[in-house]
Amino acid sequence: SAATAASRASRASRSDFDSPNRLESSALPAVSATAAPTSMPTATPTEPSAESGFSFSHASSAAAAASRSAVAEASSCSAADAAAAASRATAAKGGGRAAGSSTARAAALLAARAEHMDQLEQRVEFLNFCMVQGPQIALTQAQLDVLWNRCVVCGSCVGERDLIFRWVEQVRTNSVSAIEPEATRYLFRRASELSAESLSPTAYACIEYLFRWINWREQRFAQQDQSNISVLDVPLHGVQTLWAAALRTRDEAVGVRAIRFLVLLHHSLQIEASRVRQQQREFVSSCMSSLDEAASRLRALQLAAPPAGEPARDAEAAALVREPLQLCVERCLTMLRLFVTELEKRAPLTPGGSLSRRHGACVRGSPMTVQVMLVGGASGLRPSLRMHSNQTVDELRRRVWQELRDAALGGEAPPPQPSSLRMISSGRELKEDWKSLGELKLREPYQVHVMLRPQLLPRAELTTVVGEEDAPAASGDGIVEMEAEERGGDAGEGATQVAGEAAAWPEEGSITLHEVGSNFDTLFALLSLQEERLAARAWQLMMMLPTNREMRTGLERLPALPPGQEPEWPVLLPEGGSAFKLLYSLQIVDTLMQDGDDAWLGAFAARGGLRHLLRLLTAPAEELLGQHRGSQRKTCLVLLLRVVGQLLLEEATQATP
Repeated sequence: SAATAASRASRASRSDFDSPNRLESSALPAVSATAAPTSMPTATPTEPSAESGFSFSHASSAAAAASRSAVAEASSCSAADAAAAASRATAAKGGGRAAGSSTARAAALLAARAEHMDQLEQRVEFLNFCMVQGPQIALTQAQLDVLWNRCVVCGSCVGERDLIFRWVEQVRTNSVSAIEPEATRYLFRRASELSAESLSPTAYACIEYLFRWINWREQRFAQQDQSNISVLDVPLHGVQTLWAAALRTRDEAVGVRAIRFLVLLHHSLQIEASRVRQQQREFVSSCMSSLDEAASRLRALQLAAPPAGEPARDAEAAALVREPLQLCVERCLTMLRLFVTELEKRAPLTPGGSLSRRHGACVRGSPMTVQVMLVGGASGLRPSLRMHSNQTVDELRRRVWQELRDAALGGEAPPPQPSSLRMISSGRELKEDWKSLGELKLREPYQVHVMLRPQLLPRAELTTVVGEEDAPAASGDGIVEMEAEERGGDAGEGATQVAGEAAAWPEEGSITLHEVGSNFDTLFALLSLQEERLAARAWQLMMMLPTNREMRTGLERLPALPPGQEPEWPVLLPEGGSAFKLLYSLQIVDTLMQDGDDAWLGAFAARGGLRHLLRLLTAPAEELLGQHRGSQRKTCLVLLLRVVGQLLLEEATQATP
């Protein structure tokens, strides 16, 4: 009884290293300065005192024997209790037939399962107590195999398997000797062999914890908390297990958590810049390869003729094949979207609208009239700015700054830079410069209160302060601590950043974004599938990427074509099939028309661009608005009408003397 009471008390003990069960699903934070790990954040076994009334100082052999007995009992408990449960269930079943009631059988099964789990928990608690509170006893691989095979591989229910996953994590965290490093790698290998499709949140939490521990042990990984990590070397041991969980598990919470952790790993690389770019290229390539393979198999399923047989059974069989493929495609798109979003957070937008900007930001959205109210100024200036929903917060901030600088009324000094302005709408500060105004879901009337930030420190003085605060320091147990950086905060361009890191991100981010964009053929092929949800996700990703260089260059170079050379209009402005690619091309045309280049407009009309658009517009209604055109078919038709109308108006204006 004393051992049982002590074992229950020991369950509350935890180290300072947070369990992976508590990995938050919030936005991915930035990583601070690089630091090498010195010791794993695990707690050492607590030595019982003489006052505790339960000492192991003279009972090492007895404790070892007790632990071996506990392992045997815990493993045999599964088979014995399962047999007892089956016997009681059979008896309940016979009584149920006699009584004609199914309630008794269900109650008997629930009671048998509860008794089975209670027996197993008591043995695992005692085993945990022996490992953590007792002398240094290491479990052998054979003993770990017994526990794993009986309770995980042949477990009677999910709760039984999760009990062992939690026990592994607790013992590995709270004891330095119970599970040795090689045994930890062995357990991770056994866990990696489990079916990724059926991983529970507890199982994945254990796998992620073992992944972190092993890579920390190999000095490839360091962390202060769950979301503040540093990858010190690559490749990481066992990363393919995380990929399998991210793309194949049916549990949505497990999939999201694995995706966020993979993205966090690839944005926490503290290695040479060239290796960072290489790892991020490999990350994008892995996503696109998995996406292309799953999309190709989905397309083959759609094109395959339905087999002869029972329709209901055939549909069910097809769904079993199709659903994992759809899940893989959706997870890949989510991973790429989160990866791009994190790059945007770390790489400031390029002023002037270079190709590193989102394609969606270059496309006109819904018109918005933003009323600007200056707070704390004597001029009373209240300009109204004409914006579009696809323009970003950064563009709005620069427009406001330009207005205030041009006005400069009442002798007031103009704001020194756009980042010196704070913008607040409906009680919320607009900080995320990379977001579009449409994403913010602002409410009409669109009013923005603008105020100047407090005077910022000079940059030289700021650099000195940052250097002192962010120096890595070891805590009492030798664990390297890292100061978390808060990016995108109130300091604007004067925000604190890790030395040398800020200058590298814009270039790396731009390169990686363009490499994602080089896979446009895969994304456009995905849009042609008759999968509305997947097409919407793919289109959202394409709006986040830079404009496709090949498609934009093909339209931009129209004035430079030799005389008599006819452009390939079916390629530049495709017809038939899905409306997505035509819509994307029309968005580029609309953007070029906004630039007001008369030479380009003249070349577009003279070389047959307007005739090609009119031919598309006069196609039968079923070709323009058929279901096979996809969810953006109406948006495509609206933009086609607008472009044709503007071109006809421009042509009529030039023809008027």
